[in-house]
Amino acid sequence: MKTKQEIVENWLPRYTKRKLEEFDEYILLTNFNKYVELFAEKFGVYVVLKGANTVVAQPESRRAYVNATGNNGLSKGGSGDVLAGMVVSLLGQGMKPLEAAACAAWLHGAAGDLCAEEIGQFGSVLEIVQTIVGAQHRIHLAVQMQRAHVLLHKGNH
Repeated sequence: MKTKQEIVENWLPRYTKRKLEEFDEYILLTNFNKYVELFAEKFGVYVVLKGANTVVAQPESRRAYVNATGNNGLSKGGSGDVLAGMVVSLLGQGMKPLEAAACAAWLHGAAGDLCAEEIGQFGSVLEIVQTIVGAQHRIHLAVQMQRAHVLLHKGNH
């Protein structure tokens, strides 16, 4: 019995262009999200396309998710490997592919933003990795603050 495998691919635009040779480069340059959606659908994979704004797409729908975190400092060699490792880690912890890809993209970008604040936009890949924990800590604090806010409002009503 053959089972469906869920695959997450982490690509840079120049690699997807090689795989989608029949698509006009105009699509890539003018409608990045559409390009990612077509790639996911054609190959039946989840896609994390790293760029100025990392885009995540799933094969089941023509919908791309654009990540709002990150900066140009994440364009350095090795940063995509960090992102791929984050996706694999989250998949290994039981997350579904779309959730793992989206969470990893967001956290990767947030770590890049934190690195830019603390060290400078073009810190080393090691420095970006080291700020992942700080980005996770900020998420934890934001959740705790939201919970406290909800509890305060419940107490006032």
